[in-house]
Amino acid sequence: PAKEEWVITAANAKPQCDIIHEAWQSRAVIRYDMAVPLNLSERSARQSTGRVGGVLVVTLSHNSRRIDVDINLDNQADDHRLRVLVPTPFNTDSVLADTQFGSLTRPVNDSAMNNWQQEGWKEAPVPVWNMLNYVALQEGRNGMAVFSEGLREFEVIGEEKKTFAITLLRGVGLLGKEDLLLRPGRPSGIKMPVPDSQLRGLLSCRLSLLSYTGTPTAAGVAQQARAWLTPVQCYNKIPWDVMKLNKAGFNVPESYSLLKMPPVGCLISALKKAEDRQEVILRLFNPAE
Repeated sequence: PAKEEWVITAANAKPQCDIIHEAWQSRAVIRYDMAVPLNLSERSARQSTGRVGGVLVVTLSHNSRRIDVDINLDNQADDHRLRVLVPTPFNTDSVLADTQFGSLTRPVNDSAMNNWQQEGWKEAPVPVWNMLNYVALQEGRNGMAVFSEGLREFEVIGEEKKTFAITLLRGVGLLGKEDLLLRPGRPSGIKMPVPDSQLRGLLSCRLSLLSYTGTPTAAGVAQQARAWLTPVQCYNKIPWDVMKLNKAGFNVPESYSLLKMPPVGCLISALKKAEDRQEVILRLFNPAE
């Protein structure tokens, strides 16, 4: 964070909201425009001539347990972080996030943050964690998971530590800087301008929320995230052919599948043809901790 930190939220952005009811889904289209500091100098001076525009489309689909969120941003400011907050009612001291071949439970707060400088740490142990596809908070038998497509950074914030903060973008102007607030002294890298890393312009993100009962493993949170990320693809064949040929007769079953996966349990991480023999390679893993 900047040494002159200034937290700005969309609470006072006066959003415009349109509700659209369709046959198989209902959508809320929320538009807002936020005034933000244009750069670090304006942040120090408490000025805000920069702007971040956003359009959020929240979708409730028929017979779906998810709340899907599409976010379209127009970032016209430098050196800032933009996050979306997802509040939950769950009081817990840990958060679950998936990795490449499993999941990990991490603390929502690190007690070392209270005295890291006195103990001689080189960098503050900020509880900002990474996820691959989903993150979940749970209290008792109830929980909520957030699915992400490409957004990897999250934190659990608030006085009671029960609000997801998912990073949408983080704009930086230099490859490395020295004497930072949470890492005093040494630079993190070469002090070279990287203007493209400010992420100016249009950006699209996707999230989905899933409430569940039971453990994440028993509720199939990993499988639900995979189904959302990789939906079934289909197409309509146009009845038009380049060449008119006599149709060959053949019989096929109405449905056929190479394999079937259960709604809970293991996940597929690879399915490919072997390079050195006429066989198919299937790799599975257990997504539980």
